[in-house]
Amino acid sequence: AEWRADRYRRDVALATELRAFVLHAIEDLARADAHPRPWGEHAAWALDRLHGLLGGPTHRARWDDDERKAAERVEEALHRLGALDAVEGAVPLAVFGRTLELELEGDLGRVGRFGDGVLVGSVEMGIGLDLDLVVVLGLAEGSFPSTVRDDSLLPDHERARTGAELGRRADRVERQHRHLLAALAGARRQILCVPRGDLRRSAERVPSRWVLDLCSAMAHTRWSTSHLGSVDAPWVQHVASFDHGLRCLAVPATDQEHRLRTLLAHGGGLDSSDDPATAQGAEVIAARRSTSFTRFDGNLGGLPIPSPTDTTTSPTRLERWASCPHRHLVEDLLQAAPIENPEDTLEITPLEKGSLIHDALEAFLRRVLDRPAAARPRAGQPWTAEDHALLQDIGSGFCDQYEAKGVVGRPIFWRRDRRTILADLDETLTRDSRHRQALGLAPMAAELGFGFGDGGLPEVTIPLPDGRQLRVRGRIDRVDRAADGTIHVVDYKTGSAKPFAGLSEHDPVAGGTKLQLPVYGLAGRLAAGDPEAPVHAEYWFSTAKGEFKRRGYPITDAVLTTTTAALHVIVRGVEAGVFPPHPPARSTRYYVDCHACDPDGLGTAELRKQWERKRHDPAMAIYVDLAEPEEPAPAPAGPA
Repeated sequence: AEWRADRYRRDVALATELRAFVLHAIEDLARADAHPRPWGEHAAWALDRLHGLLGGPTHRARWDDDERKAAERVEEALHRLGALDAVEGAVPLAVFGRTLELELEGDLGRVGRFGDGVLVGSVEMGIGLDLDLVVVLGLAEGSFPSTVRDDSLLPDHERARTGAELGRRADRVERQHRHLLAALAGARRQILCVPRGDLRRSAERVPSRWVLDLCSAMAHTRWSTSHLGSVDAPWVQHVASFDHGLRCLAVPATDQEHRLRTLLAHGGGLDSSDDPATAQGAEVIAARRSTSFTRFDGNLGGLPIPSPTDTTTSPTRLERWASCPHRHLVEDLLQAAPIENPEDTLEITPLEKGSLIHDALEAFLRRVLDRPAAARPRAGQPWTAEDHALLQDIGSGFCDQYEAKGVVGRPIFWRRDRRTILADLDETLTRDSRHRQALGLAPMAAELGFGFGDGGLPEVTIPLPDGRQLRVRGRIDRVDRAADGTIHVVDYKTGSAKPFAGLSEHDPVAGGTKLQLPVYGLAGRLAAGDPEAPVHAEYWFSTAKGEFKRRGYPITDAVLTTTTAALHVIVRGVEAGVFPPHPPARSTRYYVDCHACDPDGLGTAELRKQWERKRHDPAMAIYVDLAEPEEPAPAPAGPA
């Protein structure tokens, strides 16, 4: 249709325009980063680009006030950086960029006209101002005055030899004292706040010496710390706690304080508030503190939850429910997976590193399998020096690609990680030669997909005990074949082998959290065209971190029976709407193991207590019996 052709032409024009803009920006940045330049040149270049992209002051007439002020702050920061030529010589663009970022982070901006409203800042900012009220917070020893520490590079005894040209660290306390007195003198009213303790360290705080001096002057007698905490005076107000402060407030400062004040007025009962927001929050708190598995804990029973049998699924998706049903709900059903910002990453993430190694090994095996049959390695034949060189070349190419995508972290760490990755790839071929020689294996397929409807293998169909069928798809990293016809299915792993230590033929799926090998074993039989072919499936930890260990077992009828039972439990659990958070019993890792359970990275200790309270609810039994079944009580001791 003509209208569709017109739309496509507009899309092409916009895409062409965007491409030209991006290419121009890349070239411009490359020229600016080609060699170090003076601060003034960097600032002039950045200011020119700012005006070129967003327009100068005359183009901002229709902008919001906040946006105009933000643009002005950026311009002021660039002018300040342009004046650093007298301080330092030419610097790279990266240094200029980091400095500008720090300048903008430290500039909080201003709301309203100077002289009206509230000015928030350091005590030093109050010097010379005519203020109605000064409120000084944090008057405790170690905070104000702050703790004095000598400079390791220029200690005070070295500074003293400059003849007062360099100020001593010890003089900082006296300067802070003068700043405090000057700020207090410039106001009609003063409020000094002394913290009673530090909640972060559960420690008491010692009142500032300057507060005691002021109190002593007003009381006409010498005050100590005990006086400040016990003596009643019309100009001293004691706030014993947060709760006491709420009860004594004349006017609550925020909506939250108003709601809490309302609760206190009703006797503190969470269910006694007329405020809808408070009532809903109280309902959530009460439900999560109870022993019942409620909707606030992931109980979605009665809702139309999509069943895994309704469509083709994957082993990884089913494993997520077995590991943590709440994560399956958040990431798979609600599609709210965590977003990682590559610019915040110092080192290449385990996920990206695993993808890189997988890509390199896949490309290598495909190159090998594309050779004529006579040039492919025979069963048990080791890899040659040319094969090692080929894998190194392929690995280097993927390292360059990932570096160009900006997902490898900082250059100083990437140089180390790149060497480690290439060394792991080389050692992988060495270990693989020994393994294939010992078992007489020859490569058969790489990245073998099944169930994707692309002309490859069909999906794996697993009959469930209730008569339904579960359709599963996936990709096998590697398939080898032994001289006796045994199919060897390999799934690469690049992490530690410790979580897989107990995996065996007697415990093949680890409570449903390790389902890939049995499913991949069935797909291996499809690839061989023999539903009864002997299959051995294994995880291969192909890095030094995993010590190049292998964890696997033969795919027997007993293994498939155990797998089918676990899959049936997972299907029933999803259909029943059982999605409780399942944090580990001990959370001592320095990284976030489950973003659904620990979205803020502050730990899961409280969530684990919640799990222990609710695990005996019958509605959770289907998952508890799979993930953490109760250990049988020991049999009573018989007669001696």
